[in-house]
Amino acid sequence: MFSVQWIHSQTGINIKQPTKALDVNGELRVRNIKTEKDPEYIIVTDADGVVGKKKYEEIKPQKGDVKRGFQKTDHHGWYLLDGRQISSLPSNASLSAKNIGYATALPSATGKFLKISGNAQYTASTGGKNTVILDKNNLSKLSFTGETSLSSNASHNHSFIDKRSDIFGSNFNGTLANVGNTNGANKRNPHLSPQAKTTNSGNHTHSFKISNAGGNSQSFSIVPEYIEVNTFIYLGN
Repeated sequence: MFSVQWIHSQTGINIKQPTKALDVNGELRVRNIKTEKDPEYIIVTDADGVVGKKKYEEIKPQKGDVKRGFQKTDHHGWYLLDGRQISSLPSNASLSAKNIGYATALPSATGKFLKISGNAQYTASTGGKNTVILDKNNLSKLSFTGETSLSSNASHNHSFIDKRSDIFGSNFNGTLANVGNTNGANKRNPHLSPQAKTTNSGNHTHSFKISNAGGNSQSFSIVPEYIEVNTFIYLGN
């Protein structure tokens, strides 16, 4: 069906009341379309099918754009960020890379996450690690307390050396012999108390060492679950 309304200069194809200069109700086929390497405009449509044009520069990728994808190789002006030398790129892509700031090689994104730069001057710089080793400076400040096998104010025995052993005998442990006994080898310094036990007034502290407190500095991974993709940069065709 072909309909023409001359009053509004609108032509309709397969429609009785066209709303545009050419209103087609059906599929449209255009033959022998001219191919442009760098078109200025491209044809677009809205949700109602109304045809318009848009500047290609506004929608095409810009040189330096980065994307992730499942593609394995370079495609349509997108180049894999694999650390290759700039000299190995096509001439146009090589020039684009140099203009962006890569004088000798593309950065390698292999095994790396993308991090938003806080300074535009440091784009493409690398850093960080996939593993970490904790030391005591990374841990919260803790205080450990404990007790010896005997409470700190309990009476207990101590070993000590008789300072007059050169006269009265050898080292002294335990209870002194009867100070009134002046015969035999048990003679001891009569000025020492016959007791070798402290009382509660002898409270004191003990230091101790934890023998199994050390580790072996084994690193551990901080990489979360992931799915692998490739990273590309747009350098143009």
